[in-house]
Amino acid sequence: MKAKVSTGLKYLFGVVSFFLLVSLHAEAKEETEIVLQTGHTSWVCSVAFSPDEKYIVSGSYDKTVRLWDSNTGKELRKFKGHIGSVSSAAFSPDGKSIVSGSDDGSLKIWTSSTGKIMVTMIGFRDNEWVV
Repeated sequence: MKAKVSTGLKYLFGVVSFFLLVSLHAEAKEETEIVLQTGHTSWVCSVAFSPDEKYIVSGSYDKTVRLWDSNTGKELRKFKGHIGSVSSAAFSPDGKSIVSGSDDGSLKIWTSSTGKIMVTMIGFRDNEWVV
């Protein structure tokens, strides 16, 4: 039997998860500061650090990807373009690009520094992609 979880609880879980990630990063630097993240308007389901740990990327059910300064917790950029919830977000190994996956069946590759979409890939049920 599958338990149902309310949207409010999912949102709270996402906010708490993001807060804990920022807090753990601050503790690793021996600085403790509480930062309330208020950028996303729905729950956060994906969070990742850049390779140099200067930035954090997050994906949310509000259909956006956001870039954060890991030291200050401030939002630096909002990436808009998905029409469904963003279920995953990550940096490229060099940190110059961000990839995001959405429930709309698309993957987008963004330029980290500008927020512009470089590539959109659309998935189909038979595991074929259109670029």
